[in-house]
Amino acid sequence: ELSGWPLYTIVNGEIAFDSYADHRVAPIAIPERYRLIPRFGSDGEATVKRRLRGEWQPIPQTTFLDKSISYEQSTYVVPMEKDPLPNSNGWLFERAACVAEYRIANSGVEPARYSLNLSLVGKGTGGGLESIELRSVADGLVLASTGARLLALIDLRSLSETEIESTSDGLRVEGELPGGASVNCFAYLPAWDVTPNDYAALLIEENLIQKCEEYWNKVTE
Repeated sequence: ELSGWPLYTIVNGEIAFDSYADHRVAPIAIPERYRLIPRFGSDGEATVKRRLRGEWQPIPQTTFLDKSISYEQSTYVVPMEKDPLPNSNGWLFERAACVAEYRIANSGVEPARYSLNLSLVGKGTGGGLESIELRSVADGLVLASTGARLLALIDLRSLSETEIESTSDGLRVEGELPGGASVNCFAYLPAWDVTPNDYAALLIEENLIQKCEEYWNKVTE
């Protein structure tokens, strides 16, 4: 959470969340307005494994095995600034984000195709679906926003020779991996009010999963 309140729920790789003007104000008990839904690989049979990173850290990891291609999703909340809020014992930060890190690997010898679908859906006030705008702002960077609020930044910059296709509710990424190769891509969900023009605030040049581990090691000392 990193804010005093649960901002995200994660079930089978799906991330449910809301948007808050100030995440330090108590949100609803279970966030559910928006959902980021991944779909991995082909429609055939696959093996799914789930675990917590390090067996205890609040970093759920889901691995989807589709023949020689594996998709591993690590989901975690991480501070997006250096210093915690005053008088918070190092627990609370004004700026934090949920990160979904997708690692795609080919364990085989021959090249193999991979496919990753990311859907972002929202509940409208009248019970229908909320309109969410997706647009590319640079090579491999896609923004998902509603009005002046950035909901998600999708970072596909590490994927070379990739086909990116818009779908009715998100995007589809397809490509080919040489044998023994792997790539990583990310989805960043800010827990503070970020405009689409300020998306660069989420592109921190750090190892974010390591930063998350360091946070939990510190607060549990």
